[in-house]
Amino acid sequence: MIEYAAFYGSVQIFQYLISNGAELTSDIWKYAIHSQNLKMIQILIENHVELPINECCKEAIKCHHNDILKYFLEFFYESNEEDDFNLLIESIKSFNFAYCSELTPNEINKPNQISKLVDFVKDDYSFLNRFFCS
Repeated sequence: MIEYAAFYGSVQIFQYLISNGAELTSDIWKYAIHSQNLKMIQILIENHVELPINECCKEAIKCHHNDILKYFLEFFYESNEEDDFNLLIESIKSFNFAYCSELTPNEINKPNQISKLVDFVKDDYSFLNRFFCS
């Protein structure tokens, strides 16, 4: 029941369920992301629900909920080359080019990332060859 409330952003129902002993696990984050309700996200933070940040960022990218993604990136995400690249790849897979366009050149111009991106384009997404090579 609490997952449905989180998914639909029903804050009052969600808070009622919490006050009556509903269990909050880290799985609830993906439902809260779908709600696009920042108040729902804040309730989870206030209740100290474990935040699997990389999974949450990927879920926000998949759903094109870029405002939620920006919130996670600004306040919780610790950037590193591998995770940054994985988010870039997830955005390409999900056709979330709005996220790609916000990356700075320094974030995608690292030699290791470029070689991985070239391999990715060659192997999986040939339509991107035309995009990147034109």
